Amino acid sequence: MLWRNRQYGLENIQTIELPQIDDIFTSFNEKSGIIGGWGKTKDTLTTFSPVLRSTNLTIVPLITCELGYLFSLTGDQMCTSGTSKKNFCLGDAGSPLVVDNVQVGIASFGSDLGCEAGFPGIYTRMTSYVGWLLVYSNV
Repeated sequence: MLWRNRQYGLENIQTIELPQIDDIFTSFNEKSGIIGGWGKTKDTLTTFSPVLRSTNLTIVPLITCELGYLFSLTGDQMCTSGTSKKNFCLGDAGSPLVVDNVQVGIASFGSDLGCEAGFPGIYTRMTSYVGWLLVYSNV
């Protein structure tokens, strides 16, 4: 669940920096990231947040996630710890994971047990697609 300790208005929405080609082999492990989204704030709620919310999460090694979920992940993925009941929740998939003002991940999926279960959150690793973005998006 995203800790809903911050609220943002439209005046705060802007473009985000993408990783550089040099970041392709950076793991970002143990870095603090920020995720924002409009998803649920608790598993038991039936509605989504009407305002953009965010929380800080720590990026952890893939092996930590693999042990938590008991299946293998790929190098195109990364994960954050799900401790302290902090994680992205239903409705937050697709949200950016940002480290030092650079989007390093895209929220993908979490545990079927919900966002408050303490399992890691799984993300698409942006550095895996930097080359494609440079070729096809003119950024």
